Amino acid sequence: MSISISDLPVVDDLDVPVSADEYVDQATGPTMVLPGNYAGVVTKHKVQTKKDGSILLVDDKFPVIVIEQVKIIEPTENERLVNVFTDVRTKPFKRKGPQGQEVVASDLQDLLRSYDATQGFEGFAHMTQLLDEYFQSSKPFYFGIGYTGYDKDYVEQEKKKFTADTPKDVVNAMYAKARLATKNFVVNNVLQTSVVNPASGNTIEARARITRFYPSTVEVVTGKAGKNQIVLGPFKK
Repeated sequence: MSISISDLPVVDDLDVPVSADEYVDQATGPTMVLPGNYAGVVTKHKVQTKKDGSILLVDDKFPVIVIEQVKIIEPTENERLVNVFTDVRTKPFKRKGPQGQEVVASDLQDLLRSYDATQGFEGFAHMTQLLDEYFQSSKPFYFGIGYTGYDKDYVEQEKKKFTADTPKDVVNAMYAKARLATKNFVVNNVLQTSVVNPASGNTIEARARITRFYPSTVEVVTGKAGKNQIVLGPFKK
């Protein structure tokens, strides 16, 4: 025996007329976190792998760690989970110091210093041990969040026009037009979920990314930030 809708008992709590213009519909989806500086913890991470499941090594030597998701914990009014899918490269590179001198740096070292800028490193094994401890203990760190987009279809289309003699600056200019940043997704001071790339006419979705790691010694202030200081929360317009 089947029961039809007309056979359902009346529930008094629902027996209330609601006008169409007053009814509150389901939300269409979570709002995007605004670009800004935050304190949070890593909730998901992985090691970058190839399609066959083996570890991806840059230059056949340097692995890449991916921060997949973070939880914002400060400011408390901005608390939420954010998918960031940010690569943390272990390959060293040269960075200019305040006096113009070049020093060795890496994404991994920047991330570690956001947890503890007073900690020295004794090599790669020591660094990965520290990072694992920080991740496992859900240690908070300071970071900036912004947005990126990549026009893959435009790149593939333009690359077909290139030859072996195509100047490098032309190729670099093509990649520059394919990469969109936070400023491209903010239109009339409003953050957009997607925008049209003027170079191709393609619609590009905004993807949240960690744009920088702040050393743990940075001072958190309110109002206007000075040197070695940050203000937590969305950037002011």
